[in-house]
Amino acid sequence: MTLQLVCQGATCRCNLGNQPSNLSATSQTLAKVADQRLATIQDHEFPGGAFGICQALTARNAGTPTICTPSVSGTWSAGGMSPLSQGHRLLTSDGGCQCQEGGTISVTDAGQRVATV
Repeated sequence: MTLQLVCQGATCRCNLGNQPSNLSATSQTLAKVADQRLATIQDHEFPGGAFGICQALTARNAGTPTICTPSVSGTWSAGGMSPLSQGHRLLTSDGGCQCQEGGTISVTDAGQRVATV
């Protein structure tokens, strides 16, 4: 797998959720690829219903399907070295982070889109 820098709108998945979600890159504004803002290891906002139904929350609520509300503390971990932007290390596609509900969130599509003319 080729290591990529992660962009605004990248697709992520939690192993305890039933659907993917898109990452909001809000921690820096300068670094971009093809006019797409890059995410840093500080970014962990997932708008909307996040990862769908959470298995951990559903189990805690006696089997009642419960919508995921990711609670990530700390930063993404990444195996590769990545450059800095505005004092934050850029997120790479091998990154992962832990939800306080017990899930592991990973990047499934870094979100880089190249326009062809």
